[in-house]
Amino acid sequence: MGRNSPIWKILGSPTTMEYDIYMTNFNSWTFAKPDYVASTPRSVMNVGTFSTDYTSSMSSSTFAPRDVSTYLFELLEFGFGKTDETAQTEYYEDLKNTDDAAYGFWANSTSLALNFRGLGLPSIEFKKFMNLLSIISKGESTCIAAKSGYCVLSDTCDAYYATGLWDYDFKINFGHASTENYIRVPLASFAANSDAEGGLCAIFVEFLDDRFDDSKTIIFGGMFFQSIYAQYTMAGVNAVSVTLFENLNALPQTYVGSKTYATSESVFKIPTAVLNSYALTDRNGLPSFAASVAGITDYNQYFYLDFGSSHTYVWSTTCETTSIG
Repeated sequence: MGRNSPIWKILGSPTTMEYDIYMTNFNSWTFAKPDYVASTPRSVMNVGTFSTDYTSSMSSSTFAPRDVSTYLFELLEFGFGKTDETAQTEYYEDLKNTDDAAYGFWANSTSLALNFRGLGLPSIEFKKFMNLLSIISKGESTCIAAKSGYCVLSDTCDAYYATGLWDYDFKINFGHASTENYIRVPLASFAANSDAEGGLCAIFVEFLDDRFDDSKTIIFGGMFFQSIYAQYTMAGVNAVSVTLFENLNALPQTYVGSKTYATSESVFKIPTAVLNSYALTDRNGLPSFAASVAGITDYNQYFYLDFGSSHTYVWSTTCETTSIG
């Protein structure tokens, strides 16, 4: 779309070129909002003009690349968490690619790329997101930290509506901006029931192999634009500015603005349980615990916990052993 590109020449090589990205929802967001209906029936790009659905009076964020000769944008803030409008609080875990030793020139940067599917995170940030998702999904997520890896839940997306999973979002603040506005994009923007995963809910937050330079930056791909409408202004080779609005098709928790909130306690709480040892069966200084499983009525039943195993095994014959070892 830049100067000297075919489309620039078709338009008569204008001094300044404008185009936008106006996408409708294609992931059936009824799993996150049961009565959701998209405002527009199809996705469009307007070249030489902007959609009249968006005006300068609407809240937006306008920013430019961090350097004249690069397509990268500066990230001042990028976190995963949620905002509680009722309590007027927020909590976000930092996911910004800040490690200068690992990312060098690409540290604290992002790119907007329609030719990428979801949200791309370099390895360090992907692994942190993987852990956070495991907490809020109560262990029902599986993420692959390898090339083309993303996360999959153990059920369809609608099964997590009642759990509050879709209340979580990403908070983004771009540098080199003409406003102080930030953006919130729901986690649901990157989720869809995937045929490739047997109809299970896939979270297309995707692993980037940061051994390669173009994978050291955070990438906002096509699914990002379901929630955010973008206007591009290009004047010459390097004079580029981007203005982002809340897409009219977006879910309600999508936000573009500058409202401030108090910081709450962590919204990533790991469930804990207190186990009291059973003194009558403690042996050789090793604690034991009284336990039972529904459906098993054996007297003095006991269980062996093997945290290296992925399955539970049950023997159909009567075990006469009174202790392990």
